[in-house]
Amino acid sequence: MSKSMPIWKTMAIEDIKKLNYLQTSIKSLKQKIKLEEEKMNAYSGGLSATPVQGGSSSKEDKLINAIAKKSELEKQKQIAEMELETINFAFTNLPKHQQDMLYTYYLSRNRGNMTYFCQKYSVSKAKAYLDLDAALQNFTRISYGVN
Repeated sequence: MSKSMPIWKTMAIEDIKKLNYLQTSIKSLKQKIKLEEEKMNAYSGGLSATPVQGGSSSKEDKLINAIAKKSELEKQKQIAEMELETINFAFTNLPKHQQDMLYTYYLSRNRGNMTYFCQKYSVSKAKAYLDLDAALQNFTRISYGVN
């Protein structure tokens, strides 16, 4: 029977792995918001303030959809920014060698990353894995306030 990873470790690793894609998703969300703003500008031109009997026009529907979509995208961007800020806070408050280790091991995911770390810091592989575990624990303490 294999030993399962503690939940705190799983959560910390997931948070660290989110760093890169949260930054990318925020950029993407900004572009999508701009697109919806352009649609809103395009659809709002030529609309009459006088209500039409029988319902709304397709132009009005498109404008309302663009407004709703923009609002939802802004909420998603705000959540992503808050999550990124929280993770970045914990990550940047670690000692530089622990930041380097977590980045090298969990974000770069290149072959031989532990060998690279061992050579850079002149430590054995066993010591490198102990250091990785300590860095993960420190990240968790800063993130979640756990001792």
